Amino acid sequence: MFSKAHVLVGALIALLVVPAALARSNDIFGPDLRVVGQSKTSTVAFDVILSPSYRKAKPGVKVTMTNCKSGQKAPIRLVSRSGSLGSVQARPGKIVWTLNSVPGKPAKPKLSMRLAVPNGVKKFCLATSMYDSYTKTTVKVTNRVPI
Repeated sequence: MFSKAHVLVGALIALLVVPAALARSNDIFGPDLRVVGQSKTSTVAFDVILSPSYRKAKPGVKVTMTNCKSGQKAPIRLVSRSGSLGSVQARPGKIVWTLNSVPGKPAKPKLSMRLAVPNGVKKFCLATSMYDSYTKTTVKVTNRVPI
C-alpha cells in the first residue's frame, strides 16, 4: 500500500503538472486567409477573405500578392478592385492590402480584384502571404487558376 507521504507527494506533483497541461487557453490565433480565383478570357477574379477567430477587433494584417516563383513570367497587374476596408497599393508584380485593425466575428473583411491575364499563359499563379500583427505569424497560400 501507499503511505500518506507517497499520496501527498503524488498530489503535489499532480498540482504542478495539471495546470501546465491545461495552459492552452493562452494560445492566440490569427484570422484564416482564403483566396479564391476564377478565370475569364482576359482577367482572373480573386477574392481575398479574412475570417477572424476572435470576437473583438485585433491589430491588423498585411496581405501581399505576387507572382509565383515558378510559372508565369509576366508580372501580375491589377485591373480593378473593390472592398471598403484597409488600403491597397498596387504596382506591376506586387499588390499589398493593409488593414490596421481586423474586426472581430462575425465580420469577414474581403478584397475583390481582377488581375490581367498575361498572353500565352495556361495557368495563372498567385502567391499570397499574410503577416498577422497580433500573432506575429505569416501564412502563405498559392493559387493556380486554369485559363
